[in-house]
Amino acid sequence: MKRILLSLMAFLLATPSALADLAPISEPHSNDMIVLIDNYNDPATSSQTLMTTVGTIRSYAQEGNKRAQEFINKEFLAVDPKLDQKNGLNKKLQNRCEKKDADACSLLGKIYGYGLFGLWDFQRALSYFQKAEALGSKDMKREIGLLYLNFKGPEQSQEKALEWLKKASAAGDPFAQSLIDQMNVLEDP
Repeated sequence: MKRILLSLMAFLLATPSALADLAPISEPHSNDMIVLIDNYNDPATSSQTLMTTVGTIRSYAQEGNKRAQEFINKEFLAVDPKLDQKNGLNKKLQNRCEKKDADACSLLGKIYGYGLFGLWDFQRALSYFQKAEALGSKDMKREIGLLYLNFKGPEQSQEKALEWLKKASAAGDPFAQSLIDQMNVLEDP
């Protein structure tokens, strides 16, 4: 047995290419990807952490990490015709929103309202923001105001945006008041 091990070691030392063939291929962030995918698949991961995890994986994919690229392709780029939505994150967030997770509802509103992953849908965004507000999420009045203000389409309404931002300001949202002030400055000649 000793002789076999010594022969193998001598062969490996004499032929460096044999060692190279045995060495694992390492890409940037490969260890991080293991943790990130575990976080993504863990049902105990919070909705906010889920979104951060996806953002990190997307940035790794853009940097050329093959595992991250495969993950993004599998989870987000395959359309599910039955649900008329992208796979993966939306499904997870929808399940959580149905279970009364205000953060998940809010994040879904942002996905549809801001067009993340190419998904633009005013009515869905509004519906998810309203669900999040009903579940106690504090900044949803402001988000609804911003949705009416910034959404590109016939739903855009400066009057409704101002109405919702005033509601947010009355509820103590200082950022909403700042937005109202900016809108007023733009209107004044």
